[in-house]
Amino acid sequence: MRRAKGLVLAGALAALVALPASAAAAPLITDGPPAETGRSSAVVHATIDPNGADTTWLVEYGLTTGYGGTSVEDLVLDTDGPTEVAPRLTGLAPGATYHYRFVADPSTSPVFGPDRTLTTKADDAPGVLGQALAGDPGLVAGATFE
Repeated sequence: MRRAKGLVLAGALAALVALPASAAAAPLITDGPPAETGRSSAVVHATIDPNGADTTWLVEYGLTTGYGGTSVEDLVLDTDGPTEVAPRLTGLAPGATYHYRFVADPSTSPVFGPDRTLTTKADDAPGVLGQALAGDPGLVAGATFE
């Protein structure tokens, strides 16, 4: 009887040793410098460390923390170390404040970066044609339009 217990215990230990190693650590997302903004686009920055596993990523963005939009970036990082990423978000409204965050492994086990904000440049100058159409006499005199 003693021998049987020893075999069971040895079998259990062998099963534990044969278990696969734990999964790789989750990706890490570190904020980059502030966003570079234009009137209808912005370049946002982060560093993503995939921790040795193939990692996809994208950017969620929108006018609230509900986001609603995603970047088309969904690239695979297959490096062992941190990688700087800087996608351009397009189709943004001038003079609007947007929330955004980076997401690593969005379809499997998402890791979310912190919520950040950016404000696009306002359409503060109507331009020469807009001023002329508004009746700015200094621009209409001697101006030619083709």
